[in-house]
Amino acid sequence: MGFHSRLCEGCEHPMLSSHATTDRNEWMSDVVAITSTGNIIRGEYDGYGGIGGVEFFDGGLDDATVYHRACHEKMGEPTAYKGDSKRAEDQGFFFDGPQHDLPDPRTVSSSQFEKAKSDAENYDPDAEECEDCGERVPSHEVYGDAFDATLCHLCDRQREEDAEEDESA
Repeated sequence: MGFHSRLCEGCEHPMLSSHATTDRNEWMSDVVAITSTGNIIRGEYDGYGGIGGVEFFDGGLDDATVYHRACHEKMGEPTAYKGDSKRAEDQGFFFDGPQHDLPDPRTVSSSQFEKAKSDAENYDPDAEECEDCGERVPSHEVYGDAFDATLCHLCDRQREEDAEEDESA
């Protein structure tokens, strides 16, 4: 069987093989699985259904509730089997950009983690950087054609107001 993954019950992001991580999200390969029989397996996820060097059933992660270890700890280390965790559409490997580039939730506040999660989930690979403020602007919201620049809405408006003031002076 090829790459496959499940979504963590804590953050709803996939378990990642170490081959798919960065320094920022390497914590997402350290996982916990709770089987329907109550066994708890901890270790590094290999991307093919193995955790901590143990191959986990014929179909990989079938019939297990999974967590990233960091999320599991943050949630008080639950031990109950909650059913089979959802499959990750990107298989925990086939993704571009920072969709899963999250800080370890044990090292940031809950609000910082939720902000990072929201930013990652709403990432627009076609977004451009506003030349004035540096904010990433979704491609459908780019302004500044009159100034031959890439601007967010607020900076575009400010430049228009500044241009009107210059004309009236």
